[in-house]
Amino acid sequence: MLNKFGGRLVKTVGDGTMSIFTSAGRAVKEAGDRQRVVDDMDGEPKLTLRIWLNTGDIVEEGEGFLGTAVNKAARIASVADPGEIRVSDAARSMA
Repeated sequence: MLNKFGGRLVKTVGDGTMSIFTSAGRAVKEAGDRQRVVDDMDGEPKLTLRIWLNTGDIVEEGEGFLGTAVNKAARIASVADPGEIRVSDAARSMA
């Protein structure tokens, strides 16, 4: 699904992932599609996602990315509830 929206998996962190996209709008579309796919899945226990989106300048270093935008995304992640898509004001304004 990431490739469909111009995304790229950067790394996994525990049971989470970090991805980058070519635009905020594409990231929002991918998040919505991903959430719908999970919501439509059958089975127990029910899988829930916490999706958070931010946009801003980043610096690629080795196999990862650094910058204020990455740090803010981590803070947004800490307040997202299961099944929720959180979008920063910066990402919302560019989507």
